[in-house]
Amino acid sequence: MRRSLVYPFVVLSILLVLVASTTPAVAADYTKVGVKVGDTATYRTAMSSSTVNKTVFLIYGIVGTSFYINYTYFLPNGTVFNQGQLVGDTVTGGMLDVLVAKNLTTNDSIYSGSPIKINDSSVLTFAGVSRIINHARILDGLYEFWWDKDTGLIVKMNFGSTPWLNITMISTTAWFPMARPGLFDNPLMLPLLVMSALVVVLLVAIAVVARRKRRR
Repeated sequence: MRRSLVYPFVVLSILLVLVASTTPAVAADYTKVGVKVGDTATYRTAMSSSTVNKTVFLIYGIVGTSFYINYTYFLPNGTVFNQGQLVGDTVTGGMLDVLVAKNLTTNDSIYSGSPIKINDSSVLTFAGVSRIINHARILDGLYEFWWDKDTGLIVKMNFGSTPWLNITMISTTAWFPMARPGLFDNPLMLPLLVMSALVVVLLVAIAVVARRKRRR
């Protein structure tokens, strides 16, 4: 192979190594609260020893990384069964079955220092919208949680112990304007795009060299 054709391959190899070695793992930022005061979420609900069939969460307050969520349980006839408030913190924990920090991903702890980690992320549909969803499976599935990645808000929960509780989101105001899966949500996408661009540059370089050779 002529030396002029070898150079593009050498440059491409060096760039590919650099891309692979310099793509950092982004550390989780637990200070990012993805919901806002006034957001609501409604869930289809089933629980042991009760006929409750609906739960509504209202984001009542956010102070730094602390959050306050008012909850209301409804009976099938529309009357209120129970009301109360949940208090938690995206950094230190507490009520994290309801809300975690935004933009967590696979292998991130659900709060700073937690032994419970997100097992996987996938695109699922809740409340009629396709979203990137984080999933944590605990004690062989006795407890399972699904959170919307963009807001950290719970979208589904299976609480299998006694008393058991299952909730699934059916509507929310937290997703408008709706955040759909982005091009760079997959951490491998940027290196792939860079490699694709380098391959295109290499092919162009080879074509230019070949054309010059024919002219000579």
